[in-house]
Amino acid sequence: MILEHPLNDEEQAFLESVVAFSRDEVLPHADVWDHDEQLPREIFTKAGKLGIMGMVAPKEYGGRGLSYVTSALAVKELGKTCASLAMDIAAHNALSVGQINLFGTEEQKQQYLPRLTSGEWIGGWGLTEPNAGSDTGGIETKAEADGDAWRINGMKHFITSGRVADLLIVIATTGRTDKGKNEISA
Repeated sequence: MILEHPLNDEEQAFLESVVAFSRDEVLPHADVWDHDEQLPREIFTKAGKLGIMGMVAPKEYGGRGLSYVTSALAVKELGKTCASLAMDIAAHNALSVGQINLFGTEEQKQQYLPRLTSGEWIGGWGLTEPNAGSDTGGIETKAEADGDAWRINGMKHFITSGRVADLLIVIATTGRTDKGKNEISA
């Protein structure tokens, strides 16, 4: 494989562990999981023990601190044995772990990332709406400050990992810009 971003020894070892995990823990069960349209919770915990549930999250929060290239290659390897598991893990890493890591407060990172990166929790993503699809400019769900908390009002559908998620990142409007466009928050 030719990469413009050559893998270091740690990244190569990680990918080898993902290949072994896919072969030993996923492949023997993938047909049943697909038939039943359900992934067992334990597979996420096992993935967490290898660092698959927090590939790009910093090590101080239980992540592996790997590059996005390595993360994408790991998802590709998982997809060779079970596409649905690969997509759930990709969404978990990018849309939940990634959002908290990039935009969360220090308190949120400490509270949520260790549970997400270990596989104890599965993260979901609430963007799509009946009247807007996944066009963030058309989002109608609103989040309004209510003391120390936020009140969210609106409708979502097609929640990524919604059936199994312990934590949801919900996309909502929190105001309007001077030009009348929605301000979007997660």
